Amino acid sequence: MAINLLNRAEVVYNYGDMSDSATSNQTNTVLLEQYTMSVTKTAVDDSIRPGSDAVYVVRVENNGSGSLYNVTLTDNLGGTPDRLLYIEDTAQFYLNGVEIAGNVNAVEGDVFFTVTVPLQPGDNLMVIYAATVSENAVEPVVNTVTAQANSGTSAGPTISDTAQETVNISPFASVAIVKTADRDTVVAGDTLVYTFTLLNNGNAAVDSLVFTDSLPEEFAVTSVTYTVNGETTLLEPSDYNVGVDNTVTIPDAESAVVIGIPASDVNGPGVATIVITGTVA
Repeated sequence: MAINLLNRAEVVYNYGDMSDSATSNQTNTVLLEQYTMSVTKTAVDDSIRPGSDAVYVVRVENNGSGSLYNVTLTDNLGGTPDRLLYIEDTAQFYLNGVEIAGNVNAVEGDVFFTVTVPLQPGDNLMVIYAATVSENAVEPVVNTVTAQANSGTSAGPTISDTAQETVNISPFASVAIVKTADRDTVVAGDTLVYTFTLLNNGNAAVDSLVFTDSLPEEFAVTSVTYTVNGETTLLEPSDYNVGVDNTVTIPDAESAVVIGIPASDVNGPGVATIVITGTVA
């Protein structure tokens, strides 16, 4: 750790039968440790969706008076293998702003970045790389980078420093819809059932949605149900609207019914279903 050498002088003087004093300004000389370094870590985006890529910038500075060798950065990728996954070939290395070669070794749970050039006093090494955030991430992702180097020579004593960075998980909903019919063929007078499975792959619940489907003109709606969290609701005809072109809208603009979908979790996407039953003319 650097030490500030603070210094201020004072004089006391006499003139005749009087005396006085004066104080100088203060000087500060920094006494550097011979071998020391500091590391910082910054995420380009501090909030990100699960399944997206986070870009990190790690900066190591030799703030001592001696050279540092075998500089190695170890990123714990969030501490567990399912938090972050290093993206191959994304690492870039810069020494004092000039791109240099570096080595990357990714193993389960950690990724190691190394450079062969020594860091001279005042040098800074910057490593930029990307990692994919787990699709199941819910809590903020906190990961730690540890910088290590040999002091003085390539076999000298090891010094180290650590830094952490937190990436928050953005709330979002992502809905997919799958439509199935219970029959491949029908004749006039048959009952036909359409089932719509609504899948939410996001980490935030869908509070409300409006469903529309342009039904065949030969199809006449007889009932509509909505199922979520194991509960099925039979909608009243006033809760949905069938337009003149046989387009059904659920819920109707005047209805108090709210169609929602739970958030995804470790078991999979959130699910809701809409079933439209009708007869074929």
